[in-house]
Amino acid sequence: MATMWQRELPEAQGSKLNTATNERDLFRTPPFNIRNRASFYQVLVTAAWDDRCKNGANSFLYSEQVVPQGGRVISDYVGMSDVPPDVLAAIPAEYRALEKWSGFQSFGPWYYFENGLFHAGDRDCWGLRKGERKQQKTNKGEPMWNLLAVNTAGVAPYGEPVPLWKLPTLLTGDKPKEQYRLEWFPCYRIGEGKERDLEAFRRAVAWPEATMADIEREDLSEVLKARLPVLLREFRAVIEGLGFTW
Repeated sequence: MATMWQRELPEAQGSKLNTATNERDLFRTPPFNIRNRASFYQVLVTAAWDDRCKNGANSFLYSEQVVPQGGRVISDYVGMSDVPPDVLAAIPAEYRALEKWSGFQSFGPWYYFENGLFHAGDRDCWGLRKGERKQQKTNKGEPMWNLLAVNTAGVAPYGEPVPLWKLPTLLTGDKPKEQYRLEWFPCYRIGEGKERDLEAFRRAVAWPEATMADIEREDLSEVLKARLPVLLREFRAVIEGLGFTW
């Protein structure tokens, strides 16, 4: 399992599993209303630390949701994009900073190492840079081949492989000379590559101050592994500071 090394870190041990919903309210904004709505609303800020996902580990969820004034049911009609800026500004900065940890398990983010390196790199989901070629393989790891026709007639496109479906199957006049030979060629996947995604990297590894220079480091994998135990100690302090049991 890709996250097993994370689960085995000393800093990831000892978390008491919460199988029931374990959520608490942190803050409510002053009531507000918006045009064309008669009701008043608030932004309810909550935090949860439980195994609601049923994957065998507690996870942290920070949430800001619009609810009717004094209520808890999320509004179907008013969303966070409708909240006036002065109302959002009323949410204490220490609570908004918790967004950094949202999605953390007791062992850190899911696929912390893998997702971080993917977003930091310029390779696509097949591990290829733009224009790179790699022979495709079956699920059993066997190389795949394509039967193609090679033009041998000395006219364009001489020597180039042609898919069999492009070969002429009906000609008129004198019997034509043989023009093609069949040959097996590797089935290639052509890399599309991708742009390095700094914002996605920051979210994936809880490193909001990371720079392009950071994600382009040759030793990034070592840096990420060294960071995680430190992050987990900081995260545990956040969890316990909110009154949750680690």
